[in-house]
Amino acid sequence: MVQGLAFVLLLLSCFSLVYCNTEIINFGVEDNTSSLEPNQFPPELNAGANEIESVILLNETVQGRDAGDLWLSLHTSGSWNAYDRFTLRISWAASYPIDFSITLYNPPDSSLERVKYAHIHAVHSGVFTPPVERASEPLRVPFTVILEPLVFGVLPLSVQPILVCLGVIVLGAALVTPKIHAVLARMAMEARKESVLKAMKRKRR
Repeated sequence: MVQGLAFVLLLLSCFSLVYCNTEIINFGVEDNTSSLEPNQFPPELNAGANEIESVILLNETVQGRDAGDLWLSLHTSGSWNAYDRFTLRISWAASYPIDFSITLYNPPDSSLERVKYAHIHAVHSGVFTPPVERASEPLRVPFTVILEPLVFGVLPLSVQPILVCLGVIVLGAALVTPKIHAVLARMAMEARKESVLKAMKRKRR
């Protein structure tokens, strides 16, 4: 049963890799990173609003060149005070030839506790899949950025309910399977007894 669930999870992860690209960076609240402050006040991600959707304008003729930047302010205080490690994840459709990178900075103002700045940089990386006709206007590439805590320092908080559900299923299967096996074994034993009795009756005749 456990092997079956692991196989299903592996298949799901393979499908997600095919249809969606992901860039991830994990960090700790106390990680010592360089200090830098954006020129403008960036959008904020926090416990109450941990997801943002944005768009990069991609010109298909400038392969290898910068496609755009996005600054974010990451606030890990409030209801996230119990967590020391976090993950910042960017997701976008695999059909777009674009790569993202993430660089984290501490704010120069040391009074800002549990705050980091994220610089997201996009680069045009190749050709479109499937190919598209050359357009006069840049293509809009939508992407999503999510900030969430890491439970035990390794497990994204959003995955925890799925694992709990799988754990319940595995535990239930472990409890029920022996009972089912016992019932089937008893039925098989009774069937063998009946078969033996019938064979003995035929011999007596």
